[in-house]
Amino acid sequence: LNGRVSLAVLEFFLTRRVNRIRGEARADLKLMGTWKKPDLKGEFSLHRTSIKLPNFDRNIEIPNGRVRLVPGAISLDQLELRVGNHTVNAKGELLLDDRLRPDFVELNVDGEINMRLMRLFFPRRFSQASGSAKIVKLKVEGLVDDPSIAGRIEVKRIDLVPRGLGRLLSLTSGMIDFDGYQYSIVEPLVGQYDEGQLTITGAARFNRLEPIDVNLRLVGAAIPFRKPKVYSAETNFDLRLIGDNPEFTLKGEVDLVDARYVREFDFLKQMAIKPRVYEEDEPLWKSSAFLRDLKLALTLRSSGEMLVKNQYGKMSLSGGLKIEGSLSKPRLDGQVRADEGTFKFDGLWGEYSLTRGEIIFDKDLPVEEAGLDVLAESQHTDPNGADYRIQVQQKGLLGNFQMKLSSIPKLDQGQILTLIATGRTTDQLRSQLRGSQDGAANIADEQIKTLTGRIISDILSEKI
Repeated sequence: LNGRVSLAVLEFFLTRRVNRIRGEARADLKLMGTWKKPDLKGEFSLHRTSIKLPNFDRNIEIPNGRVRLVPGAISLDQLELRVGNHTVNAKGELLLDDRLRPDFVELNVDGEINMRLMRLFFPRRFSQASGSAKIVKLKVEGLVDDPSIAGRIEVKRIDLVPRGLGRLLSLTSGMIDFDGYQYSIVEPLVGQYDEGQLTITGAARFNRLEPIDVNLRLVGAAIPFRKPKVYSAETNFDLRLIGDNPEFTLKGEVDLVDARYVREFDFLKQMAIKPRVYEEDEPLWKSSAFLRDLKLALTLRSSGEMLVKNQYGKMSLSGGLKIEGSLSKPRLDGQVRADEGTFKFDGLWGEYSLTRGEIIFDKDLPVEEAGLDVLAESQHTDPNGADYRIQVQQKGLLGNFQMKLSSIPKLDQGQILTLIATGRTTDQLRSQLRGSQDGAANIADEQIKTLTGRIISDILSEKI
């Protein structure tokens, strides 16, 4: 084959891999051998070549380049690869196996790489990628699926959205040295995660693009975490990611500078009134074995305001926790205290002021078996002008607590529930019907029993 060839003819042979090819090649090729073992020799030069790949929003352009075919190898001579305004130059050799597939690579690369290519090469790891990095005399050598890399990359501006995190990571400066399979951050990677500041230092060793030895430090300031209509938080942290494959550990300290929980939920979820149903997002660790098995050794403390605020009230919290276990199965140890606040129960009278509240976590127990002890009180005045101090105690396990009511002057559980549900005691409701027919009084009794017994007695420690 000798002469000029339109590259569009390759679209027929590469239908599943390429959407469109434009450009031409000047070829001088000879095909010999057998179908089972072909032997292709010669060379061709590419000019003004443009390739559009599936699921990639930019054309890959090759302004110039010469490719020489020798027995068992492809030699690249100053191949230019351009994506957008960024060009990479490559020179070297690809060794082929018996089926003419690349088996071993030896390339020298420099220029400036468009980081959109990260989505092309690592589609399962990044949902978005943009920006650029300068390549300084990078040498790639070894097996195609596990090459050794030597050289340096300087960050210009890199924007990434790792899958599972859903937040933008923007790096604005930094430098990484490559020495074989060892990657070292020689100038800190500095940038933003969402709206907070992030700095990364350290080194890692890889095998087939998987981490096998990691020692990284991550320092964050004013890093936000949020879920609309559920929670928002701002944190400072100083963390270390260390370990050898397959066991890695994330350890360090996390300060909650500001945290707010705003989800609307039902304190009386065990009542006949059904709690709200929420569609939960899939946890970020579900799609990654590395994250799923990541060990935790974290100290979490509150250095600012922790607030629970929703339709039932407002409470400020404080405390500290040790977080161990794994990202998929965390274990908590420590205490969260409710310092002050007020809340109310849907459908019941009065606002309750918090006098005591704590949740005690034990690392040897599931989170839902943490101990809960909350005490609140409210003042009620009945139609006769009598004052009652009502106390509500929620005590038990976080996932299965009971509520106990008490009052001064003393009333039994049913009388207290009637008072806070109707504003009257049981006797006062009966007295309203005094003089009526017995049937009316019986109906009133039945309504009181239904209210105090069937609807909310399930969560009381003393059954009605």
